[in-house]
Amino acid sequence: MNSKKLNNSTIGGIKTGIINIDNIESTIKSLLELNQPQNLCQIVSANTIVCEKQVFFAIEQALSAIQNSTSFSKKAELEFLLRVYGTKQINQALDKAQLKAGKNEIVLVCCAKDKKELQELFKQAQKTLLFKEKKIQLGKNKKELMKIYGISEKELKTLSDLINPLEAAIIERNALVVFA
Repeated sequence: MNSKKLNNSTIGGIKTGIINIDNIESTIKSLLELNQPQNLCQIVSANTIVCEKQVFFAIEQALSAIQNSTSFSKKAELEFLLRVYGTKQINQALDKAQLKAGKNEIVLVCCAKDKKELQELFKQAQKTLLFKEKKIQLGKNKKELMKIYGISEKELKTLSDLINPLEAAIIERNALVVFA
């Protein structure tokens, strides 16, 4: 688990791994039951995430937006999806999450008030989802990520002086969702 202190009252963490989904709706519903006012628990396809920085940035944006009453959704788990995919439309965010019936490589995202609660939330989520932790390299599918986030080769060339132009472009898309 990689974790990060997000603000004075929240710590966030991510794990990568494998789950098998029989029914997407029931999987999401079981995950939603873990969400409490102080907690966040969500899953997204690992193929849709360029790096851990993208996930932590989206968590920080979502929690800040909810705290400041500037969120697009009243639920932290949905606000996270909107922020991580850089859209104001829940249906678009759910489509981009790319969860499907069968085997899924996912990023499991959890937030809680302290490390102990975070570990307990991960434990509950892993049990609920029958999650098998596995190291998955994020961002290896450049062409697919460019398509998901609407990034052109020309745009990447303008960012070529950066260490990871695709990562920068995707995080910029996420940051600018409020202006879209």
